[in-house]
Amino acid sequence: MLLALIVLAVACPVLYLVAAVRVVPEATADVVERLGRHHRTLTPGVRLVFAPFDRVRARVDLRERVLPFPARPIATAENLLVHVETVVRYEVADARAATYAVAELHSAISEVVVTALRAAVGTRELEQVAPSRAVIGDEVLAALEGPAGRWGLRLRAVELKAVDPPAGLRDAIEDEARAEHEKRARILRAEGERQAAILAADGERTATALRAGGIVPG
Repeated sequence: MLLALIVLAVACPVLYLVAAVRVVPEATADVVERLGRHHRTLTPGVRLVFAPFDRVRARVDLRERVLPFPARPIATAENLLVHVETVVRYEVADARAATYAVAELHSAISEVVVTALRAAVGTRELEQVAPSRAVIGDEVLAALEGPAGRWGLRLRAVELKAVDPPAGLRDAIEDEARAEHEKRARILRAEGERQAAILAADGERTATALRAGGIVPG
């Protein structure tokens, strides 16, 4: 009986210590709650929590993230729909805010991005959208900075990866490009044939002159 009590007295602190020790990996942060409320944020390293009153609510990745959004239709100033594919680059600067400030982070970012794209693309005509991709990306980034700050994010960039015109217009553009390519090919062939004819005529004139001078037999 005494031995069992001694083992229990030694084992309980050891087990408690095992439960209380947290190893937080590099480039992550653990958000800790105490009795259901935020208590503190653990930085990388070996940390202690006050079990059983403390619990880790979330482990937050602090590395830069690339969040792609598939192409979505956005109306231009002429009310033509272009499909715009975007990428948002960000990192978490405040693990607590990223955990508690917003329920669905990616959905919230998507809503702001779509709204900002509609505002930026909607003021431009179709032919202006593709050349203005970098400027539109900066405008969307500026619109996203306020909400992102409240959500504990640090933005790096917003990029427009692709801007595709409407299907019918895209076909017309491809037809026009193909026609232009064929036109250039015909011009090059005609120029080649003209140069060949000139060379042949020059050669014939030279041969005629040589024959007239008796240099070569007729």
